[in-house]
Amino acid sequence: MNIAVLGGGLQGTEAAYLLRKAGHKVFMLDKRPHAPAKGLAHHYFCFDLLHATEKQIDAFISPVEAIIPATESINALMAMERMARKYNKIFCFDGAAYSISSNKVISNRLFARMGLPGPLPWPKAGFPLLLKPANSSGSKGVKVVINIKELKELLASEKTPSAELVMEEFLEGPSYSIEVAAVMGEGTTMEVTLLQFDELFDCNRVIYPSGLDRAGVSLLESMVLQLAKALHLTGIMDLEVIHTAGQFKVLEIDARLPSQTPTVAYHASGVNLVNCLLDAFLRGTVPSQMVLKKKKAVIYEHLYCRSGKIFFPGEHIVAESSGLYLQENFFGADEAITNYAPGKKSWVATVIITSESIDEAWQKRQIMLEKIIKQEDKGKQQRFLYL
Repeated sequence: MNIAVLGGGLQGTEAAYLLRKAGHKVFMLDKRPHAPAKGLAHHYFCFDLLHATEKQIDAFISPVEAIIPATESINALMAMERMARKYNKIFCFDGAAYSISSNKVISNRLFARMGLPGPLPWPKAGFPLLLKPANSSGSKGVKVVINIKELKELLASEKTPSAELVMEEFLEGPSYSIEVAAVMGEGTTMEVTLLQFDELFDCNRVIYPSGLDRAGVSLLESMVLQLAKALHLTGIMDLEVIHTAGQFKVLEIDARLPSQTPTVAYHASGVNLVNCLLDAFLRGTVPSQMVLKKKKAVIYEHLYCRSGKIFFPGEHIVAESSGLYLQENFFGADEAITNYAPGKKSWVATVIITSESIDEAWQKRQIMLEKIIKQEDKGKQQRFLYL
């Protein structure tokens, strides 16, 4: 099928990658001429949706059968929803569920009504405190304050009004994610993944298996299915939790295509979440729980290489990059979404490593890193010879 993707950032990269794996043609729209996901699209359209001509919109929408949103711009989402109705196209977007999940104040109230434990809010919580904008996802705008003086100074300098900030206890412990695909609140869960973060609280690595026992996995499955039912969700949603003091605490939900974790679930189980999303809207169905005889271990990780040194930043490094393309057998990794080129002084890569066991996957990762360092050292020597 021809599928449109609105947005060429992190979510757009995820959508394009999984659509290609499913054999679909990707028609992508982004107002940036060099959006990160541009190189993964079959057809790329560059214009501002809010100021587009009818000819531009027609060229983008007419060839496709459905549209997948991959942006958090409310104005763009509303505009595309109107255009989808005008062109009689399926817009794979649950606006009602998204309006709750995209606002942390509103979604926290939902968690409380449902009796789902979460971080204590200020002023019940002591220091350190975590501050985050109510209307953004991931690590954007997240800050940690350690005392009342620092909190007052931050609130005085913060451009975001305090009413639009979520202030809650800072928790430590392993974080996990789980997705659900649903139609009218009835859903099927995907794999639980382990999330790891950089110093900016930005996710830099996703791992499967998560290390949770069956009881822990079952509890997270129950929680995300309850939430899907409460939201009367049609589409897909992820739930992120942290395990601390012997219990899971809900951090956030996102009723839209997540980034990173769907690719891990795909390589772990073979279930492609964009196909689940399309089936939910085009056919009104979700897959029954798929049980495979043997699932793969997966390490999904972001790398930044500069002057021969390797860093492991969060996904923001991908959002700030351009010229990305998909490469198989990347220094021994199964695949990479990267802008690497031989001799390039700095480059990024999202690497995907799979194996029969997680120990083998870590060994495979170590071999990959050694190959990269060897290649970078060789490149530095060659550059020196030409000076």
